[in-house]
Amino acid sequence: METEGDPVGRRRIVLHPATAVARQQDRARSFGGHVRGFTVDGDDIDRLMRRQRLGALRVFAVAFVPLMLLPLVFAFAPDAATFRVGDLPPLAWLALGPVALFSIVGLAFVHARRASMREDDWISGHRDGPG
Repeated sequence: METEGDPVGRRRIVLHPATAVARQQDRARSFGGHVRGFTVDGDDIDRLMRRQRLGALRVFAVAFVPLMLLPLVFAFAPDAATFRVGDLPPLAWLALGPVALFSIVGLAFVHARRASMREDDWISGHRDGPG
């Protein structure tokens, strides 16, 4: 199905399933008269998804690798697991408790901000009018 504005051979992708349903039911216009969703090339979406996936893999590696190395450290240096600094709990409890928890929460926050910025950059590059 080809319209005047669509180049030949390009795919039409609606980014949200609710938009497709709304268009089928002729409810595609929102309050401001803007069409919800974007019409873009599938390759653009693939590039965005690849960038998002690589960002997620980086965060996963930064969080997962140190956590998986801790048992090796404690296996080769058993005294490290029971080492105490003052009245604090042993190093193993500190590493697996508050340090790991707050590190993962911080990484999740940073990842969510970066993913949102990537999507905003992508959307601003594809605002060429209603779809």
